[in-house]
Amino acid sequence: TIEEAEIARTIDREEIVTLPGSLGDPVRAIQNLPGLARPPFGSGQLLVRGTGPEDTAYFIDGLQVPLVFHFTAVSTVISAQMVDEITFFPGSWGVRYGRAQGGIVDLAIDETLPRKPYTEVGVDLFQTSVFSKFRVGEKLGLQMAVRRSYVDAVLNPVLPSLGLGAIRAPRYYDAQIRLQHDAGRVGMFDVQFLLSDDRFKVVGEETEETSIGLVTAFQKLAMSWTVELPGGWRNELTANGGPQVERFDVTDGEAYEKPVIGMVRNELYKAAPDTGGVGWRLGVDVEGGYDQFRYDVPGFPSKEEGSAWYMAPALYAEPTIKVGFAELT
Repeated sequence: TIEEAEIARTIDREEIVTLPGSLGDPVRAIQNLPGLARPPFGSGQLLVRGTGPEDTAYFIDGLQVPLVFHFTAVSTVISAQMVDEITFFPGSWGVRYGRAQGGIVDLAIDETLPRKPYTEVGVDLFQTSVFSKFRVGEKLGLQMAVRRSYVDAVLNPVLPSLGLGAIRAPRYYDAQIRLQHDAGRVGMFDVQFLLSDDRFKVVGEETEETSIGLVTAFQKLAMSWTVELPGGWRNELTANGGPQVERFDVTDGEAYEKPVIGMVRNELYKAAPDTGGVGWRLGVDVEGGYDQFRYDVPGFPSKEEGSAWYMAPALYAEPTIKVGFAELT
């Protein structure tokens, strides 16, 4: 599918669940697309056109999250049942994604209100998940999902009795809550909360050689208001933010970054007419936050610790010119 960026590739819900090797997971479905290199097994990283994994940005309905896969790359940090489509930009993306260098992965959540109550429970070798959606009222819809891995819970009592010593195993969980209100001409109001927590946990008897831990977690709250305006324009006001942490623990040392990041954006959008003409995307956003950091790991030459505030405002305009079947952004 050709989208706003010339080389964007979009996979919808039906393709996600049927693509070979995807196991029904939205992000695993894009790993075989052109521009993506195979990451190390179980790393959960995406390598786009030779760039580092940290150069690719991940978005869930416009909300940037620090990672898209749980440890071991078994599943995405959001329930697959909530994802309507996924768009992958290996390059040449629009100006609203201005803070990335490698690629963009944007997961869009289904915007339609639930037609009828639906609940699904999934149990497999690695995890258990529960997803539910229903209407609270005529114009109000609610979606909820929660997932927890249990490899560590199964191995912990078993391994010591087998005499296998200390073995490291991952533990992860996530949760999502989304509330949508269709206010008709006033617009669509959306509130969602996302939570993800990954920990590299030591299972079995701990020894000095295995006292290593890795934690990646975030909590994000996002609110948006989208309204259709006269003349084919659409206005979207969004605000989101929350804390996240990346921590590496080793015997007699640790390194971590604990930023609290927030963003406010207002964007006007008008699609280019099918008969030809000019479309526009005009926006302003402000991203800022507070970061605490510490780098104190044995073997490194120096110890650093501190905190800092930052703010990054942006103003952008993106015209789209359509002539016949050609579209230039």
